[in-house]
Amino acid sequence: MASHNLAKLKIDEFEMLGYSVGGEETVIGMPQLDVCFDIGKAPDQLISINNVLLTHGHIDHSAGIAYYLSHRNFCGQKPGRVFAPENLILPLREVIDGWGRVDGNKIPAELIGMRSGDEYQIKPNLIIRAFATKHCRGSLGFCVLEKKKKLKDEYLGLSGEEIVALKKKHVEIDYPVEIPIVSYLGDTRYHNFA
Repeated sequence: MASHNLAKLKIDEFEMLGYSVGGEETVIGMPQLDVCFDIGKAPDQLISINNVLLTHGHIDHSAGIAYYLSHRNFCGQKPGRVFAPENLILPLREVIDGWGRVDGNKIPAELIGMRSGDEYQIKPNLIIRAFATKHCRGSLGFCVLEKKKKLKDEYLGLSGEEIVALKKKHVEIDYPVEIPIVSYLGDTRYHNFA
């Protein structure tokens, strides 16, 4: 039986699972992207997601972090990666270590401090990018972007053989493209994010 009755929403090919009630719990998982925005009370349906993007440290968004990490270890999964505002890394480490002492087992975790503008590759074709929000000290939003290469217009009509020949000559035939897939703001006041 599932620990939470999470809402499910499908947008195009992406499924979102989550729950959000202000002051109680916020957690939004996107299994196809392998990301969970905030962790709430760590619903068991989202434990297998490898990347938690923590927007801020308020307890309704972060209470389940030690359980998420500990349960992954208990189930034989690799340590979860937690991306969080850099000012939270030390306090999170202290909480996780404290729960480890209470539990009697070290809780493995990969904690990654983020600042506005920081990027991190989570899959060969996916990156996360942090941006500042207006909620509390250090709070962040996250954008998940797909990185692709696109063939330059001048080479669109060429055959496969011609493209291979250009590549052998070290000709730059493509250019990088970033496609935003989803952005998550956490708790924030309105402001111009541009």
